[in-house]
Formats: sequence, structure tokens, C-alpha cells
Amino acid sequence: MLKEIFDDELHKITSGYYEGTTWNDMLMQITAFARQNKKAVFHVYHSIRREELEKFLYQIIGKALKKFVDDECRGMDVDEFDEALIVKFFQTALTGMLIEWISNGMKEDIDFVIERMSVLLDGNLKSLLKHSISLHANSDNCR
Repeated sequence: MLKEIFDDELHKITSGYYEGTTWNDMLMQITAFARQNKKAVFHVYHSIRREELEKFLYQIIGKALKKFVDDECRGMDVDEFDEALIVKFFQTALTGMLIEWISNGMKEDIDFVIERMSVLLDGNLKSLLKHSISLHANSDNCR
């Protein structure tokens, strides 16, 4: 049953994606779901099914980021390995941030944190993608 709920929410969030949606928009949808279902999220988090919650967060954040990064890569010749590595890096960081937020009782203003991270990271993704292109253009030791 829990898996079906997570799968349904995953579908809702990822199907609501459209070009121009930002990673922070999607992350706020995920945190809104967590806040709306706070009691259930805490129950799962503090149960033996915690791993399912963590996998759900990792999966949904990864799917959202992949779509976002794919949009950012459009028209760029970015190495697929580098693109996947960039997605995995941000996926792991953002999942960890949300797990920490849940662990601390969802007390922190996560919307502020997400918005602040968005401002601090502004332009970094494009920079990473361009750097990947540059590395591959100037190096024989890349994949």
C-alpha cells in the first residue's frame, strides 16, 4: 500500500512537469506533500519502512532533476556520463537535505531553505554543463 501511495505521488509530481519548471518548484511540491501528510511521513520515517521513504525521496528527486537537467542540456553536446553524474550529485544532496529536515521534525522553513539554495546555486548547473563540454573538447582521458 505504501509503495502505491509513493508511486501515485511520484506520477503526480513528474507528470506536472513542464518546460520551465525549476528543480526548486518540484522540490517544494515534494515538501508540500510531506507537510500535508506529516503524521504518515513521521510514522514511516520512524518505522522499519524508513528505507522505502528514503528510496521514494531519492527516486522522485532524481526523476525531477533528470527532467530539469535534460531541459538545460537541450542544444548542448554534454557527455551522458557527466550529465548523469551531475544529476546524481544534486539528487544525493537534495535527498539528504530532505531526510535531515524530516529527521528534525519538519520544523525548519524548508521553502525558505529551498529558495535560498536556488539563489546560491543559480547558474551553477549551466556552468557545470559547459565545463563538461570544455573538458571533453580538450581532453583525451574523458569517457
